[in-house]
Amino acid sequence: MESCCHSTELSAVNEALKIFRTKIGKVTEKHHYQNEVLLLRFAFTGESKFKLDFAEIKLKQPFLFNHVLCFEIRLIKRNIPFKERKHRCRAMVLKRQAKSTPFI
Repeated sequence: MESCCHSTELSAVNEALKIFRTKIGKVTEKHHYQNEVLLLRFAFTGESKFKLDFAEIKLKQPFLFNHVLCFEIRLIKRNIPFKERKHRCRAMVLKRQAKSTPFI
């Protein structure tokens, strides 16, 4: 699983979630994977219900996309609760975007 941070696929997050939940004796159901998609939507847009084309983000901002996925995987592995992961990922995206936005 160490190489997952070189993957730019959502499946890496799903795999990490399933492995971690199995490790602690929990079943991973469909809604758990859906929650991770909502978390990532929130991280990039600030809104969970907003439709988001991850393929477009991956094309336009590949470094940021990969960084968010890797960050989320590390948080899952550390057993950080969902709500905290959600807000940490959003904060990280905002911080990265602020650094890349030129000041006028």
